[in-house]
Amino acid sequence: GRAQELAKGAEEQARGRLDEAQQVARQQMREADVYALQTLKRLQQELEGFLTTVRRGVEALEQRAAERPG
Repeated sequence: GRAQELAKGAEEQARGRLDEAQQVARQQMREADVYALQTLKRLQQELEGFLTTVRRGVEALEQRAAERPG
């Protein structure tokens, strides 16, 4: 009857809202992943630059030590 139709309509509406909420959550997760990946790549580049600087410093000091007697 009428109550059954109302219950069915409410259930369909609730299911639709749940599906929409899940889609929004998935999209937000994708966006968060993209942001995290970009941030990590930028950090990786900075760390590689620091490492290059450190290696050059070590090499320079080793070379200077090798050139000095005693």
